[in-house]
Amino acid sequence: MAIASPIRQLVGHGAGVKAAVTHTFPREARSANQAARRLDYAEYTQGFTTLPTAKLLQVPGLQPSLDAALAAAHRSAGGVRAADPQAAFDRHVLSYLDGPPSAADELDEVQLMVGLQQKRTDLDERIAGYYANGPAMDWFDAQAAQVTKGLSVADAARAQTLLDEAFDTGHATVGIAKQKWERLRPYQASSELQPAAYKPADGGSFPSGHTSNAFAVAHVLGALNPAGAAHYLQVANTMAHSRAVAGAHFPSDTVAGAFIGTRAGIRAVERNADFIAMIRAHNAA
Repeated sequence: MAIASPIRQLVGHGAGVKAAVTHTFPREARSANQAARRLDYAEYTQGFTTLPTAKLLQVPGLQPSLDAALAAAHRSAGGVRAADPQAAFDRHVLSYLDGPPSAADELDEVQLMVGLQQKRTDLDERIAGYYANGPAMDWFDAQAAQVTKGLSVADAARAQTLLDEAFDTGHATVGIAKQKWERLRPYQASSELQPAAYKPADGGSFPSGHTSNAFAVAHVLGALNPAGAAHYLQVANTMAHSRAVAGAHFPSDTVAGAFIGTRAGIRAVERNADFIAMIRAHNAA
């Protein structure tokens, strides 16, 4: 099944098969929202490539839509200057979103998610909990520490600020989109759907803030360390799948989140091009 695209210039209006407040998790709040069943950080880092990515239930039709969202984000990047204020970035990026899919497309998404819920294992729920509650973003922070190893304290701090900039830019745009469209969460749209890990707050399903956060940071890390770019993107993609597997978001929410997060990452990279070039040169030495 194809995922109906929420991105206007990705496949066009209405194509595809059939919140009042942002509920994403700012960096300072991550440690306050842990789920009892999540994978702990040590277990996750010891077996990332063989455990969460390999064994998490995948959402049929989602990966091609995520890949297309990334391509659309890169194609649209020239429409706003890196130096423009956040408000200009918000307007430009949101102009590419049609909003949540039609009622018929949403019904197809519900049916898809009911099927996923029936197949969801205890391990899937534990992995989804890991991605839902902060440690996955901590993993990105650990990768940043590796990328900036050996730099001066000031340069390492600037690299972290760069990651925060991408995170916060996407977070702000996602918040506006949630307020604009106020899409119900899957469990609100259908009584058949029960989220794993925890029940997210009502409303604000579109777009996925977790997905935006992951793609924003993954893009910046990939710019700082091109050798690890594919792996960072793999983690971001797993984040997107996990949100739908967990029943916290519709698949189309994650496509929109991937688009916004990638655009936020591109903006941060463009605004710090000289610094990123310096980091690359340092790591290549």
